[in-house]
Amino acid sequence: MDRDDDYSAKEGTEVGALHQHVDQLLRVLERLRHEIDERVRVREMLIEEINILRRYKAELLAESCSAAANQSDVRSEESLPLLFQTIVCPVSNEWDSYLLESELLTEGPLDATKVSRLVSTLPGLDGCLIVKNQGSVLASNLPEKLHHFLKIPNRAYSLLFSLLPGQTDQHLQPDRRIATFNLGQGCLTAVQVNHMFLFASHAQPELRPGISEKLLAVTSELSKMYPA
Repeated sequence: MDRDDDYSAKEGTEVGALHQHVDQLLRVLERLRHEIDERVRVREMLIEEINILRRYKAELLAESCSAAANQSDVRSEESLPLLFQTIVCPVSNEWDSYLLESELLTEGPLDATKVSRLVSTLPGLDGCLIVKNQGSVLASNLPEKLHHFLKIPNRAYSLLFSLLPGQTDQHLQPDRRIATFNLGQGCLTAVQVNHMFLFASHAQPELRPGISEKLLAVTSELSKMYPA
């Protein structure tokens, strides 16, 4: 009888150990499934980012080819400088100022002039110009010595990304882009979100951490403040 009890106890121990081993294998399997799912998700994100970059590369190549083909026109049409007007462009009634107030740490009514002034006080920046594509300047305190770099045929400011000299950095996203240029007389960061452009001047060729993201967010809100 004792032998049977010993055998049953031993068998129970082995079964218990087997169950523990199976549980461990199931946990490992679940972890592997999670890792595989995560890697599949990352792969899909990378593929999407690659496709986005390919589309922007094609657009930039097309713009570069167009700019090269019309280089003589660019020189002859440099008489199209920045257009400054005294008429104040109204802010959209449908725009909510909360996000921009949060980005710029301010309260109260906002317009392009106030935004330009606040942007120019961000760490490392010393000037800002806000303009619609093919339109007039909404606000500016950008140093005048940089104005002639922004002369462009038909005031098509998207061409500046391929025409400005001394590009040191560029980031592309689905509906926006940002690039920095060392112009010799100072540095300029150009930001485009849809029809809206923001140009920020700074002394150092590299922006402070977080400033690129803030300029993109501000320009995105400006595109809603002043719809196309």
